[in-house]
Amino acid sequence: KIAIDLRYNGGGNAAIFLPMIEMLDSQRKERGFQLYTLISEDTYSAALQTAILTKWDDAMADKGTLLVGQATSSSINHYGEIIWTALPNAPLSLSYCTKLFNWMPERGSEPLAPDIPVARSFDAYRKGIDQELEAVLQHQPG
Repeated sequence: KIAIDLRYNGGGNAAIFLPMIEMLDSQRKERGFQLYTLISEDTYSAALQTAILTKWDDAMADKGTLLVGQATSSSINHYGEIIWTALPNAPLSLSYCTKLFNWMPERGSEPLAPDIPVARSFDAYRKGIDQELEAVLQHQPG
């Protein structure tokens, strides 16, 4: 079992992860391990793209990766590629998105939902138990 943790990840540059995703997919097919991607309501932007790319191939066919955790707050189809600019006459900055990532148009604005949903509890948090990782460890592939 291998788990990629994208919880609480606000994004960055999804292209950085592409070689790792391709290598893991190739190794998963060759060696037969189960790949898990941990997601949460705080998985955004490039992290959301990375989760999508671990789950589906270019033709949006399921690769067999299991998503574990909570549904993302942002939708599968979302805007990204943010540009920041300083306003010329004010001490403020402005940001705006320049690209629509329309991964699955038929899904509209629905979030990326986990295959293995995990409900969090305060008691587990207090005890230092990572419930999503526990779900991965207890899951029996097949």
